[in-house]
Amino acid sequence: MDIKLEVLSATCSNAISSEAYLVRKNEEFIIEGFITAPNPCYRLEQSSEIRENTLIINLRLIRRPDLCIQCLAKISFRISIRDLSEEVKNIIILYQNKKILRYSL
Repeated sequence: MDIKLEVLSATCSNAISSEAYLVRKNEEFIIEGFITAPNPCYRLEQSSEIRENTLIINLRLIRRPDLCIQCLAKISFRISIRDLSEEVKNIIILYQNKKILRYSL
């Protein structure tokens, strides 16, 4: 299984919730969305695991050491998943231990 996270942008925003949606293109799953952060000076990282028949992708913020404008930030991202195991029947995206996407295959 190949999972790739790409940060598309990090900008000041008035968004207060996090969202994601999934599109299936042939054998590739593409998840796009955004999360909110205290400011735009964070890196977004992901970890993943398979529990029973569910792929769980956990998004987390890592603070960068540089100075930063203080505003509520919207960090847009894209996750692409290739070569997903046939045993996986669900995909869940978590951010701060809250589910922002659940997709049943």
